[in-house]
Amino acid sequence: MKYLYGDATPFPLQENFIDTIWAVTDACVALFQLDEELAKRRRNAAKIQKHADQDLQRLTSLSGAIEAALRPFLEEAGEVPATEAVATKLAEFALSTIKQARSAVLSRRENALRTTLGKGSNSLILQAIERFTLRHELPDTQWQLRWLSGHETGQPELALAAMTPSHLHLGFRASIPDLHRWTGPVRLEDIDPNLRIELQHREDGWLRRQSSSKRSIHRFYITQVEISPEHAWFELKQNPAKHSVGYEVSIRSLDQSEILIYPVDVDGERAEALPLAGEGEVSLLELWEIIEDELADLIGHRNRLVWARLDDTDVEDLDRPSELAENILLVLAPIIREIRVRSRVPGELVLKRDLGDGRREELFIPRRDIEKKYSSLPYEYRSYFSAVGLGSEGTQEFVQRQVPANATSPARPADDDDDEDSEFTSRPTMNAGPLSPNGKNAAA
Repeated sequence: MKYLYGDATPFPLQENFIDTIWAVTDACVALFQLDEELAKRRRNAAKIQKHADQDLQRLTSLSGAIEAALRPFLEEAGEVPATEAVATKLAEFALSTIKQARSAVLSRRENALRTTLGKGSNSLILQAIERFTLRHELPDTQWQLRWLSGHETGQPELALAAMTPSHLHLGFRASIPDLHRWTGPVRLEDIDPNLRIELQHREDGWLRRQSSSKRSIHRFYITQVEISPEHAWFELKQNPAKHSVGYEVSIRSLDQSEILIYPVDVDGERAEALPLAGEGEVSLLELWEIIEDELADLIGHRNRLVWARLDDTDVEDLDRPSELAENILLVLAPIIREIRVRSRVPGELVLKRDLGDGRREELFIPRRDIEKKYSSLPYEYRSYFSAVGLGSEGTQEFVQRQVPANATSPARPADDDDDEDSEFTSRPTMNAGPLSPNGKNAAA
């Protein structure tokens, strides 16, 4: 379905971005509210720490004062035994009492800090962006995908990683619908019944074929697939129900110019790559297009956000959740700005949807309705929404005031007069990251 700007010019994204604006506003409001709450907790924790430090300091002073007061009596050893004995008992009692008081202060401080800072509060950051990222994706997001057939566990697994241009990395789990082709090992000929790919083996090996022999692989099963911007490969097994011989098919990687197929023995040892016989490479590329398209459709079935990182920091470890909200708004800023300046109805953000047969549907949001979502936030947070164009001020005033940074319009290059200062700090364009948050690529 084709989307248009409010002025009927083509919109660069094939999605209902009006829904995205609603959802991202809710997510960022939640992040700013959490930022405010955590800041309040930290201020209260600082007060608790300060009062505890004052109590501990006074106890130290009291201990010193008692020691100074009793010292003359403790130094009368042998002269006035009764006085010395009383002074010794008082000193011991005072020391014990002060020690207990210090322990009580420290315990109260730890309990108060634990109550004030709360447990699991940072997990709310992940929850706040999960609701948005499960249904929407930021523009220019790149995806990594890893599919396992589950031939060993009986349960297929689909792991996804999303990488945005602003260094936000997201890791998801996805569910595969029942009766879907990819709920288990997939035989090649089931994808394409006309597929006939033959491999020519160069020497005797685990297949016990001479160098001139050919082996058809159309009855082999796909048991693992990995796809990313840098590489793509899949694993074939002759019998997925048990350890068996197979192949590793490398479709692309940074250091290869053609498809490479490696025989793999029952122990998982990879042999030298084999050449493709006949029109095998063309057939394999056609097969790969089907595989890639079908698995890419499963990205829409993601159902859990497992981890998220901003640059190299887990979002749950961010001191300021507002950093994440700012990052997301920064990515969307140029698109929101373009929607706004191309909308023809004052006070609204407008898109149109071409339904075909000469019919067109209009989608819109009154900016005042968006503003109501964040109006209860402090000014410092509200200013982020105004900066990207979601405020209710006049569009002419908005355009002349500022332009969000680090982005050009997806529909056209930025005009020369659009290079003004921004309220945001720009970030460099990212490279694709790993499937897992520990920095290790799942294909390694």
